[in-house]
Amino acid sequence: MLVQRLIADPEDGEALHFAYQAGTHDPTAYAGMLERVGQGSVDPVFSAHWFSEAANVWESLGEMSQRNRLLAMAADRDPSNAPAVEKVAQLYREAGDPGRLAQLLERMCEAVPAILNDQPDYRVQLVAAHEELARLYQEGPLQNLERAAHHFLRLADLDPSNLFAIYSARELYKSLGRWAEAVPLFAKEIAVVDDPERKLALLRDEAETRRNQGDKAGVSATLRQAWQLRSDDPGLTYEYAYSVVERVEEGAPVAPPERAEAAQALVGLAEMYDGEHAMMYAQASLKVEPGGDRALQLADYHPEVLGRQGELVPQYQAYLGASPHGYMAEKARALLTAMGQPLGGPSAPPPPQAG
Repeated sequence: MLVQRLIADPEDGEALHFAYQAGTHDPTAYAGMLERVGQGSVDPVFSAHWFSEAANVWESLGEMSQRNRLLAMAADRDPSNAPAVEKVAQLYREAGDPGRLAQLLERMCEAVPAILNDQPDYRVQLVAAHEELARLYQEGPLQNLERAAHHFLRLADLDPSNLFAIYSARELYKSLGRWAEAVPLFAKEIAVVDDPERKLALLRDEAETRRNQGDKAGVSATLRQAWQLRSDDPGLTYEYAYSVVERVEEGAPVAPPERAEAAQALVGLAEMYDGEHAMMYAQASLKVEPGGDRALQLADYHPEVLGRQGELVPQYQAYLGASPHGYMAEKARALLTAMGQPLGGPSAPPPPQAG
């Protein structure tokens, strides 16, 4: 009768009192009664509770095999019962059974998040389970790098300041060629770290990862962030600006403000250097903005000094096409005419007649 009452109402105080009193006289019968209540309970939470209580009684009697059997039943009935799961997990660890251990912890990791608001203390066990699963899947007989990355990612979700988890998930996704999954993890780490050098290294790494993904616009956006951190770095300036040049050359859509910024950055580099380097930067700027006056001025000056103006025919023609009335238009026409080359752009109208 007590069994049926507790199955019907797990909080029946009178039935609980009688059951406990009976247990003080015959604990073995009490443990059996608790197990029957657990077996008859429809609610998995209460069922696991009764199995756990029965396991405690058997443990007090020194019957460890019975205790272990009931703990396994509790964990199976309610995988969100973190204390019971942990006790069973320890049994699997001691038995050297990583397969059953992983299966048990996986079920717990799926079940516990739904009750964290009501059971915040379970968060510690959930974190520990994800950590253990990540290790189990990273190497050894259960190696599965995708699952390892998944559990490191869940750790990062639970604790956004866990740099090791963020780094590990990202590197595993990169090793698997899963670039799209790796990319958001750069922002996660950048949001946490304070060291500018580390942020710079992360942005460079992200740019390379986006390149592997085929996201050329993302490469430029990421390098631009890095450039904003270190705008006085010529190498970084060139990396960013030339990533825009590459997209323009491929015919990809590039917004005018981005073109203008990259072109100006390359002009700045051309003004810093002499000779061939300056010529290269100026020509790169003209690829982004063919009508750039200062870029053509620099591109024209250095080849003239080096005796290589013939190399600028495409730039002169493109300039006239983009800016037929620009500052350098007259010189461009004169040089193209002198070299016997077509002008490429529309002819300038005659100057207005005076008065």
